[in-house]
Amino acid sequence: MTSPSMMKYRTETTHCPECLGDGTLTYERPEPWVSRDTPPSLEEYTRECWACHGSGETKVDEIDF
Repeated sequence: MTSPSMMKYRTETTHCPECLGDGTLTYERPEPWVSRDTPPSLEEYTRECWACHGSGETKVDEIDF
């Protein structure tokens, strides 16, 4: 068995799979309900990607056995 200090790790940077390298994600949410007679429509809003924190890249660690 190999000790943890003898294991080899390789780290690669790749495009974020959640935002496709853009760094932002677009969501839809209902607009405020103004009238009881008509349901609210949806509005788009953009937020920073939760997976890459806006950088557009993520690190992938691979263990070499």
